Amino acid sequence: MHQHVKDLVLKGLYDQALALYKNQLHLHATSTSILPSVIKACFHAPTHRFLGLQLHCNVLKSGSGLESTISNSIISMYAKFQDTQLARQVFNTMLQRDSISWNSMINCYIQNGYYVKSLEMFREMYVCGFVPKPELIASVLSACVQTGNFRLGRGIHALPIVDGRIENSVFLSTALVDMY
Repeated sequence: MHQHVKDLVLKGLYDQALALYKNQLHLHATSTSILPSVIKACFHAPTHRFLGLQLHCNVLKSGSGLESTISNSIISMYAKFQDTQLARQVFNTMLQRDSISWNSMINCYIQNGYYVKSLEMFREMYVCGFVPKPELIASVLSACVQTGNFRLGRGIHALPIVDGRIENSVFLSTALVDMY
């Protein structure tokens, strides 16, 4: 049954996945493995914002918010709900952050027009030793354009050149062409 909800979410059938969860699974669900899928369905089905908030409360009560996959999903949910403060609160309370956590929070800021904060967080991520994916660098370069900070954009352009861990991609190349 859990896999069925995940499959519905993967197919973009968010309302059906949430209906199945609400009508059957939440009564028996003790596993947290399904929560990221259900949370994703909430932020793709705007009529289910309240359920998303309830799930976050349940996660807090149960202590399962310590799992990064669940916290990352909640950050993405709040990004879609345009609530950067709650997203940042979740990020700040995470015991362990991974590159997805950083990507989710940086993208949250970019999606909601907080370009300077996204750039500050990108720098913090890199200083903490996380290697940004080309797609994230492309998004951050667009934030440089939005803020008119082309000097920083050129500095970010240098990252893939000087840091051999960062791969090049079409996303990154296109973002560089757009910036220049």
